[in-house]
Amino acid sequence: MRVFLFIFFLFTISFFFCQDSISDKLEWDKTNKNTKELNDLLSDPLNLQFFKKLKPQHSNSGGANKFNYYYKPNYNGFYYRYFVFRGFTTDGPHIITYKKGMNVSGYMDTSEVFIQLSSDMVDKDLGKINLLSFSKTEILKKFGNNYLSKGNTLIYQYNKTLLIYTSLWFKVVRTNKTFKNFSEIENAKDLLKPF
Repeated sequence: MRVFLFIFFLFTISFFFCQDSISDKLEWDKTNKNTKELNDLLSDPLNLQFFKKLKPQHSNSGGANKFNYYYKPNYNGFYYRYFVFRGFTTDGPHIITYKKGMNVSGYMDTSEVFIQLSSDMVDKDLGKINLLSFSKTEILKKFGNNYLSKGNTLIYQYNKTLLIYTSLWFKVVRTNKTFKNFSEIENAKDLLKPF
């Protein structure tokens, strides 16, 4: 009887752990299409001004690293990071923007351009991009089968914007190129790291 219970226990555990697993998919399948919901999300992932109004002047901020895959507007400026918002420690949302000119300006600067959002915590203030409130199965239902995957990582792409999702963190990045496959993404410095 103990052997039977042990085997049943192992089967049950493996069922729950494998439920959200999918096989690796390292090349884009040109026959698959993004869902409208995904395209809409990646076209406008975060209303930065609205989000900052919900988190007034409660973040650390400073210069951000520049990666060669980041989108860059056609004017002089610099990349800037917001992090440690109210209610979070070093975890939670990290936002990178591109600021015009050489001055930081104020927290509510309307001239900055969204570049990247990454988060390892659920935050309802993120609105529609609060993706950690969904399982991998729910993400697949919402956004469809036009993705790359390896291990626990799903990657969607639309108009040079990537969505990288794991069950522990996600990242949305506006890039200056369209990535051709998983290997190219994997070789881009720090792209597959949460922060």
